[in-house]
Amino acid sequence: MRCVEKPKVLVPICICIVSKVPLFRTFLSIMNKLSAKASHFLHYPLEVYINFLTSSIPMPPRGFHKLSIQVFDSELVEIVPPPPNALPVCDVSFYPLAACLSAENAVKAMNYIVLERSVILVSSRIEMLGPVAEALLALIFPFEYQLIYAPVLPHKLVDLLQTNCTFLVGMHRWLFDRSRRFINSSVCIVDLDEDKVHC
Repeated sequence: MRCVEKPKVLVPICICIVSKVPLFRTFLSIMNKLSAKASHFLHYPLEVYINFLTSSIPMPPRGFHKLSIQVFDSELVEIVPPPPNALPVCDVSFYPLAACLSAENAVKAMNYIVLERSVILVSSRIEMLGPVAEALLALIFPFEYQLIYAPVLPHKLVDLLQTNCTFLVGMHRWLFDRSRRFINSSVCIVDLDEDKVHC
């Protein structure tokens, strides 16, 4: 009997950070540093480092505190919440919003959100839904959105569209086209692909 060595197989992985805090640019910076080191030998699997980052490191309170994180031997990444009397943390890129909507339509969408109308963001590029929704919510400051919010609505939650509650959701065009019959006529549709707002 011969012992045959099995060939090594490299499988690509995809890692996503899910957090209560919308620090998109900070997490992107940390993920870039982690992925650069992932190609080298790590003492633990990459997921262990990410789990430590998201569950063991507390967000510093608003005020004069800051949190510095050093990812391996790279430079420090700092998280500095603003003082209580300053604007909130806005770690959101406004580029996706500006790329998808004209200024006029962005203002219309913000207006409907502030007036507590139900709004559906629709795009064939699912990666645009979250950043555009977060940018719109950042622009309504000093108001805070307290209603139902799902930046990317999963297929299993399509029934939410039939409720009488106010919501802000993002939908992939494929799901939106298949769910049109559930959508109330009072819902505002913001089409990110066509730069149109329908109410």
